[in-house]
Amino acid sequence: MHFIITGGESADCTQAPALLKQCEQVVQAVIADKGYDSNAVREGVVQQANEDVIPSKNNRKETIPHEKLFSAARHLVENTIGKLKHNRRLTTRNGKTVTSFAAFVNLACIKMYLDN
Repeated sequence: MHFIITGGESADCTQAPALLKQCEQVVQAVIADKGYDSNAVREGVVQQANEDVIPSKNNRKETIPHEKLFSAARHLVENTIGKLKHNRRLTTRNGKTVTSFAAFVNLACIKMYLDN
C-alpha cells in the first residue's frame, strides 16, 4: 500500500503521478474515483501500460468508457477507507508530525489487515 500525506486543502489527483511512480511492479489496472478523471492522470496510467478504471466526471464533454467489472472493486477500496475512518486519531489527523501520522496510518492498515 502506498500513500502520500498532503494538506487538507490540496486535491488528491495532484499526487497521482507520484503514487504511480511508487508502483514498481506492473499492475493490471489503476482503479480510481471521478476525482482522478483528468487527461494527465490517464496519460500517466497509459505510460505504465496499465488500464485505467476511472469513471468520467459529469462535466466531461465526451465520456470515456471504463470496465464496469473492475469498477466494482472500487467499492472495496471505499469500504477500507471507511473502516480506517473509525479510528478517531486518523479522522482528526491527531499527529503532531507527518512522520507520526504516517506511522499511525500504517499501524491502522496492519491492524485492519490482521483483523480480516
